[in-house]
Amino acid sequence: MFVCQNCSRQTQRGEKAHRRPTIYRDKVYPYRAEANCWHEPSKTFPADPGGKGREVEMEITICTSCSEDFKPRMMRQAAAAPTSIRHRG
Repeated sequence: MFVCQNCSRQTQRGEKAHRRPTIYRDKVYPYRAEANCWHEPSKTFPADPGGKGREVEMEITICTSCSEDFKPRMMRQAAAAPTSIRHRG
């Protein structure tokens, strides 16, 4: 039993919980040299080139009736980087 995070309804015992992503974020993965070596130093393995992708930032648990017509929110915009960093001293 759980409370649906979309309609706030208490579900019945045994009802399946559906986890749905609600917010995504863009992610840039860096280049990683020798990232694919699995403790076999005698073999050479290609490096991980990195790239771009999407990650789930937040997801909710919803009931079966809400999962049929669930629409996720738009992607979150990247937060602006701070222009200066203050140090406490």
